[in-house]
Amino acid sequence: MTELEFLKFYDKNVRVILNDGTSITGYVYTFTRSVDSDTGIASISLESSEGYIEIMQNDVKKITITP
Repeated sequence: MTELEFLKFYDKNVRVILNDGTSITGYVYTFTRSVDSDTGIASISLESSEGYIEIMQNDVKKITITP
């Protein structure tokens, strides 16, 4: 998934499946570009039932928009 594809999920409710099979559902309230990140990797931040979670682009297997 490219950084531009990753960006399209900003300000949306999503379901994220991580590379390890973990599934997280929540609202994407922040998108950080790779050039603005200390690690050089883009990320999204979700507000979910588990709290606030930052997910790095390279940890994502699949993202889908949920209603």
